[in-house]
Amino acid sequence: MIAKSKGARHNVYVILLKPDAARHSKVLQQNPKRDSSRPCVYVGMTGLTVDQRFLNHKNGHKSSWGAKRYGDRLLPELYEHLNPHAL
Repeated sequence: MIAKSKGARHNVYVILLKPDAARHSKVLQQNPKRDSSRPCVYVGMTGLTVDQRFLNHKNGHKSSWGAKRYGDRLLPELYEHLNPHAL
């Protein structure tokens, strides 16, 4: 277990979702003005390493249903410059 303290370091991450995610009714409902020319992504923040958090999503451990079902790969070019991030 990771001890959480004031000023703990966290990492932002972005997961590219498979194109099927854009057709899921929940995604459509929550994003009515989504630009269909852009891919769907999941954005999160974790106290774990980004790779470990992605594996947790894919394995269903404390996972977002969208990241578990549609998660394809990480997009480090969108978040590496932000990490580590102090809360």
